[in-house]
Amino acid sequence: MNLKRWFIAFGLQGASLSALTLVMSLFTITGLKGNVKNASIVVALYSLGNLLGAIISGAMLDRIKNLSPIIFTSLFSASIVSILMPFSYSIFFYYILSILLGLSVSVIGPSITLFLSNRLPAISYRKNINALNLLNSIGATSGTFIGGILLTIFYFLNEATRMTMIFVFSSFVFAIASILISTTGETLTETIKRKISTEKDYLKGLYLDDFPKGMFSSFNLKGLGLKVDLLMLAVLIAFFGANMLFAIFSIYLQQYLKIGPQVIFIVYGVNSIAGNIGFYLTKFAMENFKDFKIIRAVLFARFIAILLIILVGLLKSRGISIWATYISFIIIGFTWPFFYIPVTIQATNLTSPENRGKILGIFNASINLAVITASFVSGAVALKFGYLTSFLVGAILLVVSERVFTKAISVETAKVD
Repeated sequence: MNLKRWFIAFGLQGASLSALTLVMSLFTITGLKGNVKNASIVVALYSLGNLLGAIISGAMLDRIKNLSPIIFTSLFSASIVSILMPFSYSIFFYYILSILLGLSVSVIGPSITLFLSNRLPAISYRKNINALNLLNSIGATSGTFIGGILLTIFYFLNEATRMTMIFVFSSFVFAIASILISTTGETLTETIKRKISTEKDYLKGLYLDDFPKGMFSSFNLKGLGLKVDLLMLAVLIAFFGANMLFAIFSIYLQQYLKIGPQVIFIVYGVNSIAGNIGFYLTKFAMENFKDFKIIRAVLFARFIAILLIILVGLLKSRGISIWATYISFIIIGFTWPFFYIPVTIQATNLTSPENRGKILGIFNASINLAVITASFVSGAVALKFGYLTSFLVGAILLVVSERVFTKAISVETAKVD
């Protein structure tokens, strides 16, 4: 198995997905004439697909030896779904494709993370998981800027048509990534036989003889300890709070601050660059500070940044509001790796190697459950009470999450004592 090829494919997936997930919300408004609630439902259903994928992957990852055919299938499916989305002239069909897209891409990250955690020593694993996420983040940055470029250079076309080109770009990049995963030097016949064999292992891994109880039993927290319970609860609350902003932020820029889609892509691109810098600096932070201290600092910084967005959003000075909002959003992007990497490592360290697939499944299910719920709630709150109210709820939940993380730390300390 070529590890380098996995890294590159994951980077390409980041490029494709970053442009695609951003344009998905905007296209709901521009191409399908929906509102902020419709756009937030698209995000929620995409995350629902992620959650379903997390449930499936949590049940199967620990039982499949060869993961590359599974990743190939996911990437290729995402390519097909991406090309169909802009030609959905019904919001309902668009909703269905959003679920399928989330389901298609959900297994890739956990598969590669599990591959590294099971085959590398602790020191090397921390280094490689950081490099993997950095490469994905660089890909995400590139994809976002390419999306902005496509919107700019084809200015003579209407917005919906320009956004369609981004869907096509994402589909093409997903296809390239799938080819990288599937290219192993074997003949076509050998490839087909291998994929059929792996699919049999996959079906066995889903406990079809005990469906659906067997599948969902992989997500039973019972017996894993109070620290696991608290950490997963804290993760759920933190992602819920953050996604009260993220789920509708692009629509907030477009509808509330009257920002054009080209500029929105640039703002998200700079946000992604800030995240890349954060990934580079995360390893130094983790060498000098405990993971939980970094996590708590991030939650506090994000709380302040969201409060600033709310305060400037109330100002009548549009110029100040716009630039202060940009800066706050960039700060939020910078803090992302300082949160995600320590939390991921803590999650994989909570149990024995043979149960890490289960923990990763629970971890990703918690994240996606939070994103799904927050997306539905944020759109409804924004439509009825305004965008800033939705952001305020998110900020408050970040504080609650910090308190739960602190409780998890106290549990760990009590055990040591």
